[in-house]
Amino acid sequence: MGTLDILYACGYWALRRDVPAMRILQSVAAGLLGQASFEGGAATAALGLALMYTRGAVPETRTALASSLEIAERLGDTDYQLRALWGLCVDRLNNAAFREALALAERFCGLAANSPDLPIGDRMMGLSLHFLGEPAKSRLHFERMLTRYVAPARRSHIIRFQFDQRVTAHIALAEVLWILGYPDQAM
Repeated sequence: MGTLDILYACGYWALRRDVPAMRILQSVAAGLLGQASFEGGAATAALGLALMYTRGAVPETRTALASSLEIAERLGDTDYQLRALWGLCVDRLNNAAFREALALAERFCGLAANSPDLPIGDRMMGLSLHFLGEPAKSRLHFERMLTRYVAPARRSHIIRFQFDQRVTAHIALAEVLWILGYPDQAM
């Protein structure tokens, strides 16, 4: 069963059958991944993403992602800390809490400072600054992201962070360039 299968199943059973999403993820994590994966934050991260895509930017989404972050911090699991910070940042952007999103992006960048994930933090910073009305600063982050980003060969950022990072950065940079008065560069 793939990650998207788990997310869709969770959404289906939670929305259509009124089964608590965490109960579904407990069963999946304990049965397929082993109990340690559930306790390590993978299930709460999956729950947060499932809620994000089935219910939207609701408090339960934030709670699941915050719980995943807390567990990952306690275990020293940098990968799941980054995933949770990314999800929380997206949640804050979706709720127009742009300053909170920026703070989460800054935390992501600090944690990813010496890793190949740092360009994703630049994209998060760029998007937060874009929505805060700082197009010049936003542009610097998007351009730096696009210059430094190398898609991983072994572990896809699409799985970990849900989107093609390069494509989303190009889209946002085009918007910023248009706002800054460079429509030819935006095209």
